[in-house]
Amino acid sequence: GYLIANHLPKEDLLDMCLYCQHYCLLPLASEQRVGQLVVWREVFPQRRTQSNTTAHPGYCEPHGRHFLLIVGL
Repeated sequence: GYLIANHLPKEDLLDMCLYCQHYCLLPLASEQRVGQLVVWREVFPQRRTQSNTTAHPGYCEPHGRHFLLIVGL
């Protein structure tokens, strides 16, 4: 149930935490012995649906697909 590394903005991190809670990924390792866990999914973060240009004027985030990679041992 620990987050070891994170490079996501707060809004994306909250989306990913909800994903992990929905699929019960965080308590999985504490309840069962898991040798390896790899999840690779395309995601659609909420931040992309809300245009927030006031936070960083002049910055335009690149358009593209977003993927979630969760690795656990």
